[in-house]
Amino acid sequence: MYAKLMAVVVQHWLLLFGCWQDPWRSLVKASAVVRSLALQGLEVLCGFCRLRLLVDQLSRMMQSGCRVNPRSTEPCLAQLLLDGLDWLLT
Repeated sequence: MYAKLMAVVVQHWLLLFGCWQDPWRSLVKASAVVRSLALQGLEVLCGFCRLRLLVDQLSRMMQSGCRVNPRSTEPCLAQLLLDGLDWLLT
């Protein structure tokens, strides 16, 4: 149980560092990127010299992919906020 809790905390911090500031990034897709590189993260724990390289790789992968798909029927929150939600009518 503690190992899963620690993994969630690490994943959360990597998401904060990698894509939290961009509303057009999908946190679900970014979480999949973090999980895909989890084994490399375990290898880094043996030697901290490659930690910065792994975090930079995660950040690049999150910035190049992990886009929110725009929807015409049910717009996502990023679309509502950035495309101009009429705040007076809602």
